[in-house]
Amino acid sequence: MSLFSYTIARTVLTIPPDGVPDGKVFMVANNQSIIFDVKANTETILPDIQHNVRVTNPIDGSAILLPLSPPDFIPEVLFPATSQCSRITLTPEGIAKGWEVEHMLEGRTMPELVHLPNGQVLIANGARTGFAAIAQVSDAIGGSNADHAVLTPSLYTPTLPLGQRISNKGLPTTDIARVYHSSITLTPQGNFLIAGSNPNAQFVAPAAGIKFASELRVQTLDPPFMFVDRPKILSAPAKIPFNSRVTVPISVPAALHNRNAKVQISLMDLGFSSHAFHSSARLVFMEGSISPDGRSLTFVTPPSGRVYPPSSATIFLTIDDVKARGSSLVT
Repeated sequence: MSLFSYTIARTVLTIPPDGVPDGKVFMVANNQSIIFDVKANTETILPDIQHNVRVTNPIDGSAILLPLSPPDFIPEVLFPATSQCSRITLTPEGIAKGWEVEHMLEGRTMPELVHLPNGQVLIANGARTGFAAIAQVSDAIGGSNADHAVLTPSLYTPTLPLGQRISNKGLPTTDIARVYHSSITLTPQGNFLIAGSNPNAQFVAPAAGIKFASELRVQTLDPPFMFVDRPKILSAPAKIPFNSRVTVPISVPAALHNRNAKVQISLMDLGFSSHAFHSSARLVFMEGSISPDGRSLTFVTPPSGRVYPPSSATIFLTIDDVKARGSSLVT
């Protein structure tokens, strides 16, 4: 079985600033970025992204705040654009070190980035050539400024060494182009819902000779844990306070009931990515453990709203990369 599998259903269906955990604001435009201290009204200018790679419109690279981990919740940001992935740590030491650069398996414009509960990032959709928007280039494909849709997603693993973080091994290839006006989201079930693509000023029905029609098909991208016995969070509070210890009942399959198992508890804003932006993407790992009898999970919530903004959230429990269905609540 491939690492992921596609299923299809037929139905109709400027990078904003990211608040970082110290209360300052990170902003990027083209290949330049700053950190703005709102209280002090001061700016810290970061090094330019290498090779003059621009990450904002019309290049339409993407951006994501990488998972925040206790105890320090150190923020790092990732920007894929053209074929280049640029990453920087937003601390004085990280800024002095500058951007880490590696390359995707192909060029992508308009890529969509979505967190997985285990801390990986899915890179999906987009095109290998061209630009975002509609009918603004001399060699447009119908209404599309882009061509050569990227049909195979990739996984970015932040914890791997530089140069080894991006792979599409085991990932399936779709036959549906997802270019301008495409969208993707992680669902509470733990798979991905993918829809859209319409690089046209109006609705364009599929027809002979139309390369990028208005796309009405919806797909799910289903990880292999969807097809095995999974852990379960049996109940969760409707609201959790910050800086608190919370215990919830769970069930753990016998195959995963191992004291040496890797346990991850993530608090996530699912949101959705469109036009290469996921403006609310956030994953915060929480320290926690499973009781010896496997019947309860105890975790420590983020220390403040600067680490996870007060809002709706979904908790995922992952044991040895097998993910429980997410539990929705409010922080």
